[in-house]
Amino acid sequence: MTRAHVIAWRDELADRALSAPTIRHRLSALASLFDYLCNKNAVTHNPVKVVKHPVPETTAGKTPALGIHQAGIAKVQEWLGHANISMTRTYDDRKTRPEDSPTFLVKY
Repeated sequence: MTRAHVIAWRDELADRALSAPTIRHRLSALASLFDYLCNKNAVTHNPVKVVKHPVPETTAGKTPALGIHQAGIAKVQEWLGHANISMTRTYDDRKTRPEDSPTFLVKY
């Protein structure tokens, strides 16, 4: 297998509309296989190491975060599925200062 084979496979994965992280994961798996084969002297080199991997779209998560004005204690209670506010307060490890209590807005 040569560098050209790996590039052709990478391009074929992109043509199938796979995401950049999926392509990176598959190339990494192939690179790991070749590293193993190199260690066992089954192949002389790893052709995947010289192939550029797709750049991730972003380093930030795609999960939408709430702004500070949206995350009151009632919303947190709802997310956690607690029947009453005292159960939600049980998970607050700051219990001693009222200004840091979950009855105030959640801070990130």
